Amino acid sequence: MSMSNPDETTVAEAWLSFERAAIPPDGGPNQRKAMQMAFYGGALAMFDLLARASTQNDDEEPSDREMLSVKALYEELDKWGDEQVADRRTS
Repeated sequence: MSMSNPDETTVAEAWLSFERAAIPPDGGPNQRKAMQMAFYGGALAMFDLLARASTQNDDEEPSDREMLSVKALYEELDKWGDEQVADRRTS
């Protein structure tokens, strides 16, 4: 499952897409603020996980371990996304 738009280049742009998709039009300011905090917290956590999984030297190719770490993150998030779609279909 992908919610990303290839034209989005910033977390702020991704947030706006997420906000439109996930928050109902009648969602109040408290809901928006809580979801924005969770969204940015998730983005920060993902950035940290990717930074720790990547090489420290830009001249080096990623190691097999680094590639497996990033692949595992992708698979975990992809599975979660698929579960959310399935949950929506049964609700």
